Amino acid sequence: MTLSTNRLDFKRMTADDAPALFETVGDPQVMLYWVGGADPNVAATEQRIADLKAHWGRHGFGDWGLVEKHSQELIGFAGLHYIDGMPEVNLGYALRRSKWRQGFALEAGRALLAHGLKTLGLSTIVAVIWPDNAASIALAQRLGMRF
Repeated sequence: MTLSTNRLDFKRMTADDAPALFETVGDPQVMLYWVGGADPNVAATEQRIADLKAHWGRHGFGDWGLVEKHSQELIGFAGLHYIDGMPEVNLGYALRRSKWRQGFALEAGRALLAHGLKTLGLSTIVAVIWPDNAASIALAQRLGMRF
């Protein structure tokens, strides 16, 4: 199963992607609103990827690496996943800071919502967002999500 948009290819990540993904998840500003914060090192990012792979194994879906088609760079990740203790599926994403405000998160979010609702047959998808994260709240609203 693959996903793509005009500017993004979605890929299942492997441990080989850890150094590139660390550029995103190792950045404290990018991960400011993520529980646990930024990964302290590439080894932690390798573990993150292993956890994502395990989620895929348990549920048949999860988070994807986002590859910008133009540059072929891994610029972050986005996907649908369960958060421990919640019955709903969450839409989440994190992009390298140099890719903020260029429409990549909106593009990925649209593709993921369509995939989740139409292909996976999910009845509900939520976005768990810290109240101070105005940019992500605005994005969720642009995606048609509501409080």
